[in-house]
Amino acid sequence: MKEKGNGCGCDSTRYGCCPDGRTAATSEDLSGCPCDTLPYGCCPDGYTPARSSDLHECPCTAQRYGCCLDGRTVALGPNYEGCPCDSTRFGCCLDGNTTAQGPNFYGCPCEAMRYGCCADGYTPAEGPIYEGCPDIVQPKPKIRTEVCGLPKDSGSCKNFSVMWYFDINYGSCSRFWYNGCDGNGNKFDTTEECEYTCVKPDGPEACLLPKTGGSCNEKIPLWYCDAGSGSCESFTYGGCLGNNNRFVTKEACEQKCINHQLPVQVNVCELPKDEGPCDKLTIQWYYNKENSKCEQFYYGGCKGNANRFESRRECEKSCVASVVHGIHSFLF
Repeated sequence: MKEKGNGCGCDSTRYGCCPDGRTAATSEDLSGCPCDTLPYGCCPDGYTPARSSDLHECPCTAQRYGCCLDGRTVALGPNYEGCPCDSTRFGCCLDGNTTAQGPNFYGCPCEAMRYGCCADGYTPAEGPIYEGCPDIVQPKPKIRTEVCGLPKDSGSCKNFSVMWYFDINYGSCSRFWYNGCDGNGNKFDTTEECEYTCVKPDGPEACLLPKTGGSCNEKIPLWYCDAGSGSCESFTYGGCLGNNNRFVTKEACEQKCINHQLPVQVNVCELPKDEGPCDKLTIQWYYNKENSKCEQFYYGGCKGNANRFESRRECEKSCVASVVHGIHSFLF
């Protein structure tokens, strides 16, 4: 009599046959079996048997980019992308939650730094009473993440230059020829500016980014925040590129985007004039809904509200033109 597993068919081996009836399984979970013979195929590692069609039960060790440093969370890209910030290449910002994009806290928003923001809303303060902040406050308009979902628009003039836009279908920033006028807000001078706005936001603004599945062909079940409905929804991630509006679990999505509340949609032109509590005065403009005109006021340099513009033209473009055309809502 021949010994079990020595020169016999797969049915005589320790773990029996794979579903093809020929190949010997190497463990009780059918490991070692050809992927195309398994009911749900294999996990992204091409070896571990999948337990469901959506690959949700595949362990992180069997995923394309492996595990985060906690040994449980699935990494969504190289260099521990999508992992808790303490598991990433450059660690956390000083708030302990936001992921740094480079050494020395590069890419950390001022809100995530120890002393918060200067009055301009961008420069990190170096001390508790605005040390290190510029004396002259010239608020810089901040590009909102909702522009990332707009289609590429080359404009209508003939003064060509190379710019960048976020390609929602490809899931990355791409170059295009901009004609010099018109177009829309989905245009950036550099790829870094495009990525900072449309790919890498790691604070609440990431929740406003459009859903994008990336350009690869894997089928990873994840969650994203639908800013329109204010809820977290499931989607299929292709495994590469895309943006930071993606989460491994619904709970993680809700914790970041719902429980912390997204910026609400309001009519900024109906907000009252608000000078703010600081004393670094600059002349700004606001829309006075009582007389339907843009008027000057002294802005103190911090806080206040979104009914504040650097010029009459900007105010009238945002509020007077909006009233004429019946547009009343802006994100801020």
